[in-house]
Amino acid sequence: MAHKIAVEYVKTWPKEQGESLFFVGPVGTGKSHLARAILSTMIRRHGISGLAATVPNLMDDLRPGDEDKGEQIELLKRVPLLVLDDLGAQKTTPWVTERLFVIINARYDDLLPTVITSNAYLEDLRKIPGWDRLVDRIVEMARAVRMDGKSYRVVGKLTGKEVQ
Repeated sequence: MAHKIAVEYVKTWPKEQGESLFFVGPVGTGKSHLARAILSTMIRRHGISGLAATVPNLMDDLRPGDEDKGEQIELLKRVPLLVLDDLGAQKTTPWVTERLFVIINARYDDLLPTVITSNAYLEDLRKIPGWDRLVDRIVEMARAVRMDGKSYRVVGKLTGKEVQ
């Protein structure tokens, strides 16, 4: 079902403004693969620019330091298609919550499509202190796509069979 939704998402581009996807489910079910395939296909077929970032790595990259991070934040807020991979896997601090809110809220306000993946369901993300507003934006802007199953990465290794 998730694959069908991803194919339809790409096929019917341009979307209604801001139409986003939220792939959620256990580790190894193909969420990141689908999200990045959407981005790759959109770049190739429709010539749009886009960016994919794994949230824990992104938060490390945005940490204050010698460089001004304002340009990076602006890019994340304005790129035509953004993939935020592994939302909820980052260490959550008030600073991280604020940075994620700034990015997602800007995309929400400007009706920019965002593809988000997470192992944490929205009701679990909502329990993180300060995440109510963030989750509300995601609920309104994104179609939630539940991906259940066993990890594709380990199924073949555990059974001795190759996964097709």
